[in-house]
Amino acid sequence: MLAVGDIGFVIKCLNTVRRLTANSAVVFVSRNMQFISSFCTRVIVMQHGATLLDSPNPAEGIDRYYALVKFEQQTFGTGEAEVLGLDLVVDGETLMDAEPKVKRGSRPTALLRIKVRGPRHGVHVLINVLDQAMSPVISTPIRETEAKMLCVPPGESRLEIPLWEIDLNSGKYSFVVSIKDADTSITLARAQGLRPFIISIEETYWGKIVRPAIVRSELLATTIDEFRK
Repeated sequence: MLAVGDIGFVIKCLNTVRRLTANSAVVFVSRNMQFISSFCTRVIVMQHGATLLDSPNPAEGIDRYYALVKFEQQTFGTGEAEVLGLDLVVDGETLMDAEPKVKRGSRPTALLRIKVRGPRHGVHVLINVLDQAMSPVISTPIRETEAKMLCVPPGESRLEIPLWEIDLNSGKYSFVVSIKDADTSITLARAQGLRPFIISIEETYWGKIVRPAIVRSELLATTIDEFRK
C-alpha cells in the first residue's frame, strides 16, 4: 500500500499503521529500511522463502538486508574516456575489502584513476554517491577553485579527492563517476556501481543524512499559578 498513491495517501497509511501498533501485533512487510526502523521491534530477513535472520534488533536486520544488495558495475558514454580505478583511503590506509565498512564521522579520500583519449582541451569530472536504490545522495564536482571546474588533460591521471565527513545513514552505497568533455559537455564515460561500501551504525534513522546535535537544555520550574498568568 505504501508503494502506490500520492504522498497524502502514503501519510494516511503510515498513520493507520501507527494506530494499529499501539494495541496490536502487526506484521509489516517492506524493503524500505526507514519504515522498518520506525515501526518494527523485531526483524525477520528472508530470501527465496528461507529465513536468514530473526532478531529483536532492527539495526542488525537492516545491516543483514543491506549485505544482500549487489551493485552491478555499468559503463556508458562515447568510450573516449574510462575509469581505471577508484579506491577509498581512511586515516592513511587504503580499504582493501570488497565492501568495506566506513565509520560514520570519518573523512575518506577517494583515489580516482582515469584515462582520457585526445586530442581535446580536457575533461570535467563529477563523483556521485548512490544509495542501494541507485538514487544519488551526494554530488561532488571536482573543482580547481570554488568557481572553476578542474580541467583534466588527456592521458592517464590520478586524482586525490578529499571527500566530506561521513554523516550518511546506515546502508550500502556506491560511487558513480562521470567524465565529460570540457568544451562540449558530451559524456565520454559514466561508470556506476563503483567501490561499494557500507555505513553501519547502531541505530537506523529516518533520513539519508544523520547529524547528531549536542544541545544545551534547562528545566524551567514554575507553579500552576504562574502558568495560569
